Amino acid sequence: MLSLIPIFLLAQEISAKPLVQGDPQPPVAAKPADPALALIGKKAPEFTLPDQNDKPVVLKDALKAKKWVVLAFYPADMTAGCTLQNKSYTAGKDKFAPLNAQVYTISTQDTKSKQKFCERDALTNTLLSDVGARVTEAYGVLNKERGVARRVTFYINPKGRIVAVDTKINVKNAADDTVAMLQKLQEEKH
Repeated sequence: MLSLIPIFLLAQEISAKPLVQGDPQPPVAAKPADPALALIGKKAPEFTLPDQNDKPVVLKDALKAKKWVVLAFYPADMTAGCTLQNKSYTAGKDKFAPLNAQVYTISTQDTKSKQKFCERDALTNTLLSDVGARVTEAYGVLNKERGVARRVTFYINPKGRIVAVDTKINVKNAADDTVAMLQKLQEEKH
């Protein structure tokens, strides 16, 4: 029984950090496989989604421009944690251009909800609407019981590969944490 404790503690320590392509994976017995983590190293699922202004955003277009893409899925517009996360991305918006990165936040609410959310909280980051949860499901982050996304962030390199997934989001520091991860990934040449 005592020999299981170090493995459990190791699994907790590893799972508390974002997983990056090439990192050791947590022990199999740590917890059930997360479908989002299984996408690391794979080509990012394509999508076209409307933003808060009802303009289509196409993943392929950002990748053609050789940009890094960050997809930050969140559960619901106008809720406490999601408001903090999106406010963080609005406040940190100017930090992404020097890193050649485009950040999109995504939830399953419609564009009208996103417009109200942006107006209410003075959000200027790009919010995408995934009504029907097709993209949310393709990225393995759909909470099927609630019909909303789990809070998970994907890092996609300019070649279209998912190179890191963060499942432990600090909503207040989302932008700064995203900048730090992008810098790390770019330094490591992912």
